[in-house]
Amino acid sequence: MGRTGEATFTVIFGGTSSQQAIAFARRVQDQIEKAQITYRDQVLKMRASFGLAALDIDPVGSLEELMKLALQRLHQAASRAAQRIVGRDEVNLVKPATLPSDLERAVQAFEGASAEQLGDAAAGEALRRILPFLLAVCRRLNIEFPADKIAQALKDREK
Repeated sequence: MGRTGEATFTVIFGGTSSQQAIAFARRVQDQIEKAQITYRDQVLKMRASFGLAALDIDPVGSLEELMKLALQRLHQAASRAAQRIVGRDEVNLVKPATLPSDLERAVQAFEGASAEQLGDAAAGEALRRILPFLLAVCRRLNIEFPADKIAQALKDREK
């Protein structure tokens, strides 16, 4: 087990079937949801999402493909309100769009980054550089995007 992102951990089970991995994920999820953490007299609720991929059921050619598949399933599980564990059967119902590998790596870098750790200058620079891409994607999808307002706000911050 190891940390592979800001709030992402990877567990590799050697010699474990997919059914055993799903059972493990369910037990961990149950324990996390039952945990009682109190902070300043307030009980905090925790939740966990799991994306599972296994060599015994997923036709992949490499460990990298298996990890990518598990990450896609994790994102799908995290976006759901009820079903927080996604394995092969759930993914086959709705296959996520795939990105070109260079764009996938860039998106993963953004997903793993923490905006809170950036200084104001670096945050502004990151936004300035990705703004043209965001605008183009929104245009392609016919989504209104306030790029002019964001660009103006960035210029105003420089003053």
